[in-house]
This record gives sequence, C-alpha cells and structure tokens, in this order.
Amino acid sequence: NAIWCKVFGNKKALSLALKGQKEIENVYDIVISSSGSVGTKTVTVGCPEVVLQKTKAREKWCFVHGDYEKSGLNEPYANSIYEKFDRILCVSESCANIMKSMAPQLAPKVDFLYNVCNDADIREKAKEFKVEFSDKLNLITVARLSEEKGHIRFLTQLKKLHDEGYNFCYSIVGDGNQKENIKNFIKENQMDDYVKMFGNQHNPYPYIKAADLFVLPSFHEAAPMVYAEAFVCGVPVLSTNTRSAQELVGDKGFVCDEELLFILLLLF
Repeated sequence: NAIWCKVFGNKKALSLALKGQKEIENVYDIVISSSGSVGTKTVTVGCPEVVLQKTKAREKWCFVHGDYEKSGLNEPYANSIYEKFDRILCVSESCANIMKSMAPQLAPKVDFLYNVCNDADIREKAKEFKVEFSDKLNLITVARLSEEKGHIRFLTQLKKLHDEGYNFCYSIVGDGNQKENIKNFIKENQMDDYVKMFGNQHNPYPYIKAADLFVLPSFHEAAPMVYAEAFVCGVPVLSTNTRSAQELVGDKGFVCDEELLFILLLLF
C-alpha cells in the first residue's frame, strides 16, 4: 500500500486495493474495520472502504485510532466514509468527545473502547534479557521516529539540562523517517555520551523495565498503548498533554503542557 501511494497516488492505490479484493459472500452479524484510516489521508489505504464495499453484515463498525482533530481525519472524504458505518469506536473517551464535538453529524454513532494489552505477556517478555543502563537517572522513549513524536523538541530540552550540569542518560528505541535527523542532532550537539539510540527492537520491554522514567514527548497522540506497557513494567510516565494523556496516565505519572523542562527539573 505504501509503495502504491508513492507511485500512483492515494486514489489510485485505493482503487487497486478495492479491485484486488473479492467480495466476501458470507453475511455476518458484525464486520469491523480495525483501522479508521481512509484512502485520501494516509498510506494505510482501504480498510474502511473494503469493509463497506466488499463485505455483507447486519452492522458495520469502524475503529478510529487517531486524534480526530490533530491527525487529519476531519475532512470531507473521511467523514463521508464514517457516515456509512453503524458504529464508530474511538480509543479513549477524550478521542470520542473531540470527534463528537467536531462532527456532530457523527455523534450518535460515536463511542469509545480502550485498547487492551496482555499484562502477563509483557511481564514475561520484560524478563527475557537484562538491560544494563548507567547508575544515573535513566530516561527512555519507545516510539516511532517521526516528526509528530517530538523527539527533536525533547532532545533540545535535554541539551539545556545537560549544559546546566544535570546528570542523566536517555535511550531511544524505535525507527522511522526521522532517524537520520535525530542522529545528526545528537552528533551536532555532542550528546553521544548521554543519549543512545537502540533502533527497532522486537522486544522493547526489557529496555523499558530497566529505565527510571518513560517519556513520550509527542505533539499529538490518540491513546498510546505504550502508557499501559510502561506501567506494567513498573515505570512511571512523563507525557506531553496530548488528547488522552490526562485520562490514561492519571496518578501513575506526570502530564505537562508543551515543554518538558520544568517537570524534569522537579524530578531531579
């Protein structure tokens, strides 16, 4: 799908996805689109459209995993797709509320259902191998290396703290299109001694468990599962005040507006 979009454009990719998908003859009680991403805004093309056009069911539901306001979902084509579903499930109450307020025509269909994770499985995987960090305060982020995750913004704050004499280490686990930008920022600002990049890890939980604080410095999020994963590993969370942060972090961590510097100073 991603290649199709780059070569042919989103509309062509969608038509190819639909053309290659045979209609399912069975009639179901419910058919669920596990992704709410529609064909004109993301490279994940066609899940809602395929459910609508290629399946038969008494009801059709759609899960929306993004922030309706910040993720580019609030646009005419997407709304025309959502309107055809019987139920629209967002991943948090906050996400559902913003969708209801911005698209009142969809409000009667909108509800929320939290993501779930397998706590026992996470605990077992967190013990698969041991990660040895330094004896300093160890911060960690496990996230896609993309612009909306706010990595450069956070590294800018860490540079200020380090220059003021604070002692810590920061680990980044993940991969993405901002990888080279982040690596270059670390190198250009001589942060290699206290900022480490571990790339994409099949099992990130031992890294999380070994840290003192999990940081998610995103510009926008819907309802990150990594909050719960950090809590299961026994690590508190520091998050920017994205859509569901207050709702999901609660008293198990810290939520702050915009820059993270002042909260971090308190922690030191």
